[in-house]
Amino acid sequence: MTAAFEELIHLLDEREIGYATGDDLSVRTDLRGVVATYRIVARVEAEADLFQVFGYSPLRVPAGCRPAVAEAVARANYGLRVGKFELDCDDGDVRFQVSQILTGDAVGEEVIDRMIGTVSLYYKPPSRLGCGSSRRSRTGRSITWTDLPANR
Repeated sequence: MTAAFEELIHLLDEREIGYATGDDLSVRTDLRGVVATYRIVARVEAEADLFQVFGYSPLRVPAGCRPAVAEAVARANYGLRVGKFELDCDDGDVRFQVSQILTGDAVGEEVIDRMIGTVSLYYKPPSRLGCGSSRRSRTGRSITWTDLPANR
């Protein structure tokens, strides 16, 4: 176990946030949002000196909607200063990811708060994921991506 992972566990325990741990130095917790409950995963990759936080959507994009959602993801990512949206085109999973290079053993409470806060700010699970009708792409297909990041 690394100091950064222990620090993350200590912070969650201190704030009485329920979580589950994995063998890969990861912590999972579910947060209830306005649209749905979504999963937050924080992981320390000691060999790469990397601390990552992911926000996973509880919804999967249907196969027929994935091209439109892939375009929405590309548009949402353009100009983001921190983090990125990802779409797994094979299974339709959508997530937001932010990472921090570890310069020492520890991460720091402020960095952990900022990273989880960034995921919470930018990533709010979309309600229709590209199968609705609120925006039109260049191809004329409707794409819906609620709560696109405003701070670009």
